[in-house]
Amino acid sequence: MFVIGTAGHVDHGKSTLIKILTGIDPDRLKEEKERQMTIDLGFAWMALPSGEEVGFIDVPGHRDFIENMLAGVGGIDAVLLVIAADEGVMPQTKEHLAILDLLQIKSGLIVLSKIDLLKDEEWKELLKEEIKESISDTIFANVPILEVSAVNGLGIHSLMEAISKMFRKCPPKLDYGRPRLPVDRVFMMKGFGTVVTGTLQDGCLHTGQTVEIIPGKLSSRIRGLQNHNRKVEIANPGSRTAVNLANVDVHQVRRGKIITLPGLYPSTRRMDISVKVLKTAHRGIRHNDQLKIFIGTNQVNGRTRVLGTNEILPGQNGWLQLEFEEEISAFYRDHLIIRRPSPPETIAGGYVIDPYPQKRHRRFSKNVIRFMTVLEHGSAEELLIELATEFGPISSEQLIIRSGINTEEANHLLARLLHKELVSISLVDQPANEISMIISLKKWNQLISEVKNTLIKHYNENPLSIGMQTEKLRRLLQVSLEIWPAVLKKIESQCEIIIKNRIIQLPGYEPQFDERQKEKIKRLLIQIGDSPFSPPPIQELESEFGANLINALIETGDLIKTSEKIVFRKDDYLKMVDEVTLMIKTKGELALADFRDKFQTSRKYALSVLEHLDKIGVTERCGETRILKRY
Repeated sequence: MFVIGTAGHVDHGKSTLIKILTGIDPDRLKEEKERQMTIDLGFAWMALPSGEEVGFIDVPGHRDFIENMLAGVGGIDAVLLVIAADEGVMPQTKEHLAILDLLQIKSGLIVLSKIDLLKDEEWKELLKEEIKESISDTIFANVPILEVSAVNGLGIHSLMEAISKMFRKCPPKLDYGRPRLPVDRVFMMKGFGTVVTGTLQDGCLHTGQTVEIIPGKLSSRIRGLQNHNRKVEIANPGSRTAVNLANVDVHQVRRGKIITLPGLYPSTRRMDISVKVLKTAHRGIRHNDQLKIFIGTNQVNGRTRVLGTNEILPGQNGWLQLEFEEEISAFYRDHLIIRRPSPPETIAGGYVIDPYPQKRHRRFSKNVIRFMTVLEHGSAEELLIELATEFGPISSEQLIIRSGINTEEANHLLARLLHKELVSISLVDQPANEISMIISLKKWNQLISEVKNTLIKHYNENPLSIGMQTEKLRRLLQVSLEIWPAVLKKIESQCEIIIKNRIIQLPGYEPQFDERQKEKIKRLLIQIGDSPFSPPPIQELESEFGANLINALIETGDLIKTSEKIVFRKDDYLKMVDEVTLMIKTKGELALADFRDKFQTSRKYALSVLEHLDKIGVTERCGETRILKRY
């Protein structure tokens, strides 16, 4: 199924032409019929001689409704540029043509309408020359010009055949498995509820599916689907589709929203684009300009960050980072149109090269310019590597969506690049052979270096420390909490680090005690040994020997901390653990008083040890006694 849009100046016969071709009047509003002028988008359809169905989107031609026109042309495959024979090329003809050129809609036909009003053949030829001159530097330069008349039917059959021939050359729409339907119309249907329409892209929708309406993440379910007033169970990519949404009020959806599957497409307030400024623009795009952006069926205000230069002049290409007043959803290579709000003027167009940049770019950074260049001009492999460097670790699904590459092709490329240019990180409890998070080899090696360098710096600043808490290291490196355990596990598997009790350390590193500290340690251990099962409180030990020294011995395992106030020597602690295990095995259970009496200690110390053993999984409390959790 294909979709054709109309374009052209007001009153040049676009709606009439569609009505003649399809038998459907696309002007559905009362005001449109009264004024005999298209105001909003109109829709119709027909079957070609081949049996292939074609949908039509009729757009307004009046300059006051150009923004409604832009909501309709984003999802079309081809266009009928309609020019009335009695008026020729007019201002909105030129603006519509510029928009189609910016959107790179390469398939189309030029329809010279109202040909019955033109009797002078010489004038007709002059008119055609004018049209050819107008399209000479656009993608429509070689598009045929067809003469038609809605009054006597002249040329209608030839137009039908030309449409059929045009679509025979168009490749079928691919199913990428990531459907999205940009909403262009919303209405309430009695007995059914909320219905939205749009041109389905990149995947199929099924009756009964749970869907998400974005931006906003409003959840719904597909109650029913229709293609051209015909009920279907599955809507295919490229089709004009009506979706009956369950549990959604008509006021909760508007033109510009997108119907998609849950969690598939994030929303954003920032986007990187490649842009071309029209030669006819009164001035170029400058840094911090406030502009109107039209993407898909959506319209949003945005502010510009011009990258690599101070201004993109009329006729020039460049890069922009757009920052929007509200969240939008878009996709890699989605085309867009840019208009200046006052005075209203279409000034530029382009396409998305990064729909979800993580931060504001430094405008003149060489790295930013290199990144933009790869995103716009790089090969599929270069694109995947660059994205995995910039955003990794990133899920393979999101990496593919960001790249815009066909899912099957992308998976093939990922498999080929793994272990050469890319590294996979399997999340905890995930099958080892399932690719989950992807990072470039370059960035992975950088991350390992950052881990080592951060630990070395920590050791230099804390020579008595054996390592750093894993959570502290994560915060310093700004790694996501979700993937941090998997990152650590992979680094540890490469023998780059050692992790014990949530302390990360470099292999072979030992705290560096000087002779004075060694003497303190000797005195400390002797002092604790005077009452091994009722040692002095930590606060008292820290006051005499220093908190750094006490913490270092806890990290090395020479002291075992059973509570915030109590430490034991390692050998004394192990003796208590062995005795607790033996007593429970002998008696079946252990009371706190039994432990206290066995070691001739106080209730405070006994409780500290037993609660610690509960915490680490040696024992568990059962009423007023302890039993072994494992043998």
